Amino acid sequence: MTGIVANVFGIIGLLTLTGFLPAFARRINLPYTVLLAVVGLGLGGIIVLARSATGLGPLGDFLHALDHFAIRPMRSSPSSCPRCCSRRRSPSTSAG
Repeated sequence: MTGIVANVFGIIGLLTLTGFLPAFARRINLPYTVLLAVVGLGLGGIIVLARSATGLGPLGDFLHALDHFAIRPMRSSPSSCPRCCSRRRSPSTSAG
């Protein structure tokens, strides 16, 4: 699985996982944010361990998608923000 399909699969998997966490946090009487941090650490560890593993099926596809999921900062260019960036301020002229 590559490209957009892998990214969508990874995002859907993360949303599904986080959808079950609040109920699980109430059941085990643990704050949601603590459980979220623990699951994030565990997921990161599993991703590192599963990098060389093969034959994991959909779970392997999900972990591979998360491993290659890149979050990049947006470029600040006039084309990406036409409302505020394309207006150029004209130098103010002072009346003498």
